[in-house]
Amino acid sequence: NLLPNERLRADRRASRYAALGYLMKFEMEKGNYAAAADYAQQIIAGGFSLTSSPYGPFQTKFSTESVFEIAHLTTDNPGVNAGQTTFYAPRSLGGRGDIVISADYVAAVNQIITPGQQAAITAAGGTAQDQRRTLMLNGLVANTSATLKFFRITKDDDVLNLRYADVLLTRAEALAEQAPSLAAVPAEVYTLVNTVRKRAILVTGGTSSNALIEYSPASFADKAALINAILLERRVELAFEGDRFYTLHRKGL
Repeated sequence: NLLPNERLRADRRASRYAALGYLMKFEMEKGNYAAAADYAQQIIAGGFSLTSSPYGPFQTKFSTESVFEIAHLTTDNPGVNAGQTTFYAPRSLGGRGDIVISADYVAAVNQIITPGQQAAITAAGGTAQDQRRTLMLNGLVANTSATLKFFRITKDDDVLNLRYADVLLTRAEALAEQAPSLAAVPAEVYTLVNTVRKRAILVTGGTSSNALIEYSPASFADKAALINAILLERRVELAFEGDRFYTLHRKGL
């Protein structure tokens, strides 16, 4: 309560929402889903929004999606041997590409559009493309590709500690975990996940529409399958942002 209640401060310092974000993550780590969902809702009410492109939060510093972001100038970055761009950017763009995309991650991305959704899109004469493939995954070739999320070779990429897509997926998971069964899962869960999916996946052509990649209760056999889908979405959306280890840890995976 001592921090300003502003989405984005003029001096770019942390606001109340940054603190709420860390409380949200803390409660998720403990498995206290009711508290985590409440903190997420307080952030959602703060005037944040997804950028039009999944590349937006990385292309534009302090975008509408930024909840807590650490500013970097070329003089702030930890140096040529320790910056994000050094490790992540592909060599073709001047980085070192030390951290490459694994075959396991490629498999995860390939599961984002389900076989049923793909069949419906094809039947409608359309095509679907997860924009995260082309905008951020540099061809998505296992063991050779690097992410394009960090691309400023001058080493002044900001560090996105928390962005709005994370908040939406966290609230979705926390609400789903509280439901005793799939039938009891609130409709809001599907809305939250579909909001992230529709920003990332572009469906075009024929009579197809983005509605064909949306999830509904009929998409899942049980609550566990729904939660797995949320975790998969989280893995693909937040890849290379320091999230996966903590998700694996708190889920015991």
